[in-house]
Amino acid sequence: MLLFFNKRFDSKTWKGKPSERKRFIKQLIKDNLPIDKTKEEIRDLFGTENNLMENNRWSYFVYKSIWNRRRNYVLALYFKDNRVVKMEIEYRYKKKFRVLGT
Repeated sequence: MLLFFNKRFDSKTWKGKPSERKRFIKQLIKDNLPIDKTKEEIRDLFGTENNLMENNRWSYFVYKSIWNRRRNYVLALYFKDNRVVKMEIEYRYKKKFRVLGT
């Protein structure tokens, strides 16, 4: 069971209070906020901390499951030609990523 809340995205809170990130996920998906943004715009919105930056896939830690402490949820952003073309919520469990869908 996912406990994501529907709160308007706030960049300052996302960057400064990682424990609050789960509150923004539904709205991010609903609004497709990251879609078509450049890497520079994503850095400005989401910051660079708690982030795994690979060439064309960046993932931001969202939260740990309260039921299974070994499961971490991440917001994964996929880039093509320096712009976000896809986003997914994934969970990492035993060093594997599984897609939850958008």
